[in-house]
Amino acid sequence: MKTSSKKLNVVILFCILLLLCFTCKKDDSESSSTPEIVGCNSVKYKGMTFSNIGCSYGIESFDTDICQNGTCASFHVTCSGGCVSSVTVR
Repeated sequence: MKTSSKKLNVVILFCILLLLCFTCKKDDSESSSTPEIVGCNSVKYKGMTFSNIGCSYGIESFDTDICQNGTCASFHVTCSGGCVSSVTVR
């Protein structure tokens, strides 16, 4: 009897831990769907860092469609001093 109750306790504990893992998982879908400037000419969006966005001296703003490693995005980019100063999804 003692062995079966120990097994049952282990199974219950395992189920509780699984439940905690799935219910406490961080939902980063909102944060990953907002583009984030991560370098002078790089933007992180949906887990992908898009490099060489296209800002250079003299360019104020532009729209771009960019694909890297099978992930594509459309951005409106504003430049300042040759670097990305703001970026939004089109």
